[in-house]
Amino acid sequence: MNLTYDDSIISGAEATSIVRSEMQALNEQLPLAPVFPNQSNGKDKTVSWTPNVLQNRPDGAHFSAWDAEPERSATTTFGVKKHLDLTPIRMMMDVTERNLIDNVDSTEWKRQKLEENLKLQAKQIEWRFEKVRLDAIVNAHIVLDENNVKGDINFDRDRALSPTLAAAKKWDQADTDPYKDIKGWVKMLTDREDGAVPTAVLTSTSVIDALSENAKFIQNCFGVAATTLPTTISREQVIGTLAKLGLTDVRLIDEEYNKLGYKRDSGINDFYPKNTFTLLPALNSPSLGFTAIGPTVESGISDYGIPSGDGSGFIGLAYRAEMPVRLGSYVNGSGMPVLVAQNSTLNATVL
Repeated sequence: MNLTYDDSIISGAEATSIVRSEMQALNEQLPLAPVFPNQSNGKDKTVSWTPNVLQNRPDGAHFSAWDAEPERSATTTFGVKKHLDLTPIRMMMDVTERNLIDNVDSTEWKRQKLEENLKLQAKQIEWRFEKVRLDAIVNAHIVLDENNVKGDINFDRDRALSPTLAAAKKWDQADTDPYKDIKGWVKMLTDREDGAVPTAVLTSTSVIDALSENAKFIQNCFGVAATTLPTTISREQVIGTLAKLGLTDVRLIDEEYNKLGYKRDSGINDFYPKNTFTLLPALNSPSLGFTAIGPTVESGISDYGIPSGDGSGFIGLAYRAEMPVRLGSYVNGSGMPVLVAQNSTLNATVL
């Protein structure tokens, strides 16, 4: 089908503004957007970064004899620079012949329909970014296998930071000690030279509810003998107990996504794994990672009237087709989240 750019109803500049505004509005509400803040990659299709993995430690200073030549000390070096090709993500959405037939003479109706579609496309793309952000923080690994695109992006987190509890040690089993597990993981991250003190938790309502019924966790909540304890505590008490370990920002992330309407807008069914417990530094930590936003061809074509800026960012356009007649909206861009400080995060499978 031959599609033609059409600015008679909505211009490229207007459509692009709608897309970027809608993506930004949703981005500001998503839990992982502060962990992976958007960062322009300009006109470069490849993003580069140096992982926060300690390679060489300095020798330190040593005393010396008088008149002796000073020793040469090594500098601290971190991981080898890595590169990643940014992946396009684009959508088209038709206003079909069937819909147009009763409104063919109404420019106002056509514009309203195109705006609605552009906003929905923008939301779906932002949700898709959030899903790969989740993959990056939970798995330290992004696998793409969709729409003839295959990709495998491994951020090389230390395997010790991805523990899976044995069946008998899962937190919904009797005689398990989640508080001890978490305390050990906090210490592991804190003691690493390339780690960081965790203060935030990403987890699910299923995990929090399991902790609320775990006898040893309840004991740590109250700090008294087991014979005097209730069989269950509230979610607020669970969160208060985690705060004793310095984990003061606990996000029930599946609940947050439900409130934001991901089932309605994302097109993704299984968004967050309900059996995991993720530790990380503050959610707005500037060194943890970023989302690289790449360029588009359209932003460099003057006929589309899109403010080019540095060449990066998502764009929106309207198009038309003949035989059969239809209108449509097109959204295009490229990008990918990057986990820089992968060993400052830990993800455990606990249920």
